[in-house]
Amino acid sequence: MNRMPTPRILKVFASLTLLCLFAPVLFYTGFVVPFQSTKVFFLFIVIECLFPVFLYVCLRYPNIRPSCKNPITISLFGFIAVLSISAVFGVDPWNSFFGNVLRMDGIIYLTHLFLLYLYLDVALKTDQRFLKKILFVLFLTSCLSAFMGILQVLDVIPITNPSWTDRAPSTSGNPIFFAAFLMIPLFLAYGKSFFEKKIHKTFLKPLKNSKLCHCEKEPCLPAGRSSTTKQSFL
Repeated sequence: MNRMPTPRILKVFASLTLLCLFAPVLFYTGFVVPFQSTKVFFLFIVIECLFPVFLYVCLRYPNIRPSCKNPITISLFGFIAVLSISAVFGVDPWNSFFGNVLRMDGIIYLTHLFLLYLYLDVALKTDQRFLKKILFVLFLTSCLSAFMGILQVLDVIPITNPSWTDRAPSTSGNPIFFAAFLMIPLFLAYGKSFFEKKIHKTFLKPLKNSKLCHCEKEPCLPAGRSSTTKQSFL
């Protein structure tokens, strides 16, 4: 049975959601805090522009809308709700909701990340290969950041943050943040390579050891090889 084609609006929504994953490589030196502000403002713009599309997709296709029974969704929503109540009765509600220039990690920021989680949940239901696309974009951004860090260490390009002269901050502005960011794709890449290796052992190794992949007769051997040597195509 052929699968129903994915509507164009869902493809556009999934593609624009992937744009958020390019935030780690963005920075603009015109801001007071060029590294944090650029990434946060980019996330805010993309997520807020996608919000009307998200509402339309949820209303138009109820079968792919986020489930209210998902324990992860319930936990994240409850976490933000508790933080919001705490911020209202806290010492500095403004700072709790909006953060500051150096730490833009208020409740508004966490709410945008929660919306991004919902976007990814919907996009994963529209495209079976979307998870591979997420990993590809994540690996791409991490490779670009790592390559820029290597160029900074080799003094090919100047260090983006003059506060650090002995270590490369790359696009993060801080070598500690940069190293923490690279840990995520590092373990994901290791897990993916382990999974591919497991597939190779499960499917390709028996095929390699089968009689179809070996030739013991002389006509099957390449020119110039001895007939006593077994040749494998894998």
